[in-house]
Amino acid sequence: MAVSLYSKISSKIAHIGTKLRPRVRLIVDKERVLGNFEASVTGIRTNINKEEISREYVLSRAGKGMAFLDVGARDGELTYLLGIRGNLDFDQDFYRQNMAAFQAKYTYFGMDIQPAADSRVISGHYCPVD
Repeated sequence: MAVSLYSKISSKIAHIGTKLRPRVRLIVDKERVLGNFEASVTGIRTNINKEEISREYVLSRAGKGMAFLDVGARDGELTYLLGIRGNLDFDQDFYRQNMAAFQAKYTYFGMDIQPAADSRVISGHYCPVD
C-alpha cells in the first residue's frame, strides 16, 4: 500500500513538474548511503573523518567549566560530535563515554533557528539580516 501511494504521489509530482517552466525535478532519497569515493582519483581528500578530528580537539583541551556554543544545535545532544565512528556509524556506548568527558569539561549552550524541544537550545539567528 505504501509503495503504491508513494508511486502515485511521485508520478503526480512528476506530471506537475513537466508543466512548470523552468523544468522542476524532485529527487526523493530514502536510503542513507554514502558515495564510493575510492572509484576514481580526485584532487580532494575524501578520507577525512571530520567528527573524529573535531572530537579529539574538543576533548583534548585542558580545563573545566569552559563554555561550549553549538551553533546549529538542533536537539542539543551532540550525537554527531560525540557518537559517530567511521562512516556515519553511531555507537551509543562510545557516545556515553565521550558525553561524560565532555560534561566534565564544558558548560553547554546551543542555538538553532528551529531547535527541537530542548531547554538547553535557544532559538535565534546569529547573523540577523538587519
